[in-house]
Amino acid sequence: MRAKDQSHETHFLKLLKSREHVLRKSLHSLIHGIELVETVSTHDVYDFKDLAGAIHQDNINHFSITRMEDELLQIDEAQKRIESHLYGSCLDCGEQIDLKRLESMPATSFCVNCQTSFELAKKMC
Repeated sequence: MRAKDQSHETHFLKLLKSREHVLRKSLHSLIHGIELVETVSTHDVYDFKDLAGAIHQDNINHFSITRMEDELLQIDEAQKRIESHLYGSCLDCGEQIDLKRLESMPATSFCVNCQTSFELAKKMC
């Protein structure tokens, strides 16, 4: 599907915008939560277990933020591909990405075969 069909473009644009909205809302909540924890933690006395737990949670939160920001970039790139009528084509091989894959991961840039090859190559490095 090269998304030439206006209804496909509209459908996937709605999916992308919906996911973008959810991510931005979650990102805002997570960042606001970190700020609150940092504010409170500077005034509280912790034992080592509390401190270790707080550090662990902080690491998880920062990892989550990074993943959300990466996905937002992918969504932005997918929206640009829709505008240029290139959405739905694998950026590596040029083949059409399966509709089921696009439905479940509308910001994806690669077909299953190319994504698998990329991940296997990444593991070998």
